[in-house]
Amino acid sequence: MPYEDIYKSAWQSPIAFLAAGALFLVLLARRLGFFHGFLVLFGVVIMADALLTGAWSPLGGAVPPLSYVPVLFVILGDLRYFLLVARYREEPPKGAKLVLWSVLPALVIPTATFALKSWVPVPFGTPRVMFLTYELAFFVLAVTLRAVVLPRALAARPPALRRFLLAVTSFQLVQYGGWAFADILILSGVGFGHIVRIVPNAMYYAAFLPYVWAMAPREVAQWDDSSPR
Repeated sequence: MPYEDIYKSAWQSPIAFLAAGALFLVLLARRLGFFHGFLVLFGVVIMADALLTGAWSPLGGAVPPLSYVPVLFVILGDLRYFLLVARYREEPPKGAKLVLWSVLPALVIPTATFALKSWVPVPFGTPRVMFLTYELAFFVLAVTLRAVVLPRALAARPPALRRFLLAVTSFQLVQYGGWAFADILILSGVGFGHIVRIVPNAMYYAAFLPYVWAMAPREVAQWDDSSPR
């Protein structure tokens, strides 16, 4: 019966209950300083990503890798890195400036990759080739930031803060480099590439936020939690 179908659907459980818990955590994050609020908020985001795009997704079957849901989560996954850089590269930027320095960089590679897919559908319309294109583009961007842009932009910042942002950028390098290496193996017909891909997946879903928390200098949390809000 329809009523029983509603009761047994994944949208009733776990989605509705998880959404209620996530909403509470988001509201809680608003009462924290930026750094701890960041950890809580993106903790919710990454769990939603794993649920909605994984093998147990309630959206029904395997979610197409280039559909709007996975693409949105890819952008949010990159946004968490750029948001950290935007926040700590100088004295805390406010409002529109923080959005500009975090959201726009997070949109550059997705926009360019999808434009390439539209203009050159063969071979870039193939999901695996598109993944590799995205990964290599981000890897090159991260190398440029790590080697050239950030050392200059952070020259006047405290040494501990410089080390923190450079370490987080290095994490992104290893993660995206691992994904690219795995996809090169897969496209070359080496099935073991799928196992290799588990490592950067674990970095992205499970390790990024704990790494940020562990590497952040004490001054970061103290500064944010003591700032007026």
